[in-house]
Amino acid sequence: MNESFDKVEKDLAALRPRPLPRELVDRLAEDLDHPPVRWADRVLASFVGAGALAACVIVGVVTWNVIAPNESPQQPTDLTSFTPASLAAYQQMLARGASLPPGLVDPLSATR
Repeated sequence: MNESFDKVEKDLAALRPRPLPRELVDRLAEDLDHPPVRWADRVLASFVGAGALAACVIVGVVTWNVIAPNESPQQPTDLTSFTPASLAAYQQMLARGASLPPGLVDPLSATR
């Protein structure tokens, strides 16, 4: 039984692969040079690009706030020295058609 296996082993060792046809080699080379772009690859590239863009926007917003922080409007420091405007001052202002000066308070908003 060992002798039959030895003969099979010798026959298998003597086998050599057939040479590939030149057309097959050329077609494989062409396919390897220009691989097809798959839909999933395009979606992945789109998500990577969108993530990079979002990261750039976040960095821009953070650095913008660090460089030029939001300034709050100036509040009056001494509220005890504030005196409301008289009715005559409001009538004169309305007659001129001007908007409220910064020191005057709207009397209608105070009653609501």
